[in-house]
Amino acid sequence: MIAGPSGDASVRRGFEDEFVAQLAAMGVDAVPSYRFIPDDGEAKNENIVKQAAQEARVDGLLWMRPMKVEEKINYPTPAPPISFGVFGANAGAEWYGIPGMSSGPSRYNEYTSETALYDVAKNDLVWTGTVKAKEPSNVQAAIKSYVQTVTKALGEQNLLPKK
Repeated sequence: MIAGPSGDASVRRGFEDEFVAQLAAMGVDAVPSYRFIPDDGEAKNENIVKQAAQEARVDGLLWMRPMKVEEKINYPTPAPPISFGVFGANAGAEWYGIPGMSSGPSRYNEYTSETALYDVAKNDLVWTGTVKAKEPSNVQAAIKSYVQTVTKALGEQNLLPKK
């Protein structure tokens, strides 16, 4: 069972559906938790998520939880100087910066989340991974990238069933 982040129902469903699709391509059967847990915020309660996994009779539960959001500041790197010179008459010019570039810092959010894999029958934590990501401009692309990162890590640890 895949349990995505609670909060925005469309993000949760997109996250769970992307995981189900990528795991299916790897020969792993998975079900989204939204079939068993409503979108009313109960998906953030660990006991409810684990109980839903037991009732669904799944072997494993892969659950993503947001951990924190930090505001970060990106300071631009100064552009190298551009110099012009005519040595005969000792004329010259120097200029810093590139036209059209923002000279000030930019702010963005960095999201830290944890993905945990549980053995449902034993109620044991098998694996956890932490992912940090910048605020995405395209949510669907960010979900796809997140899922690829986690499935790759699970595969490298031999935690996915073989085809």
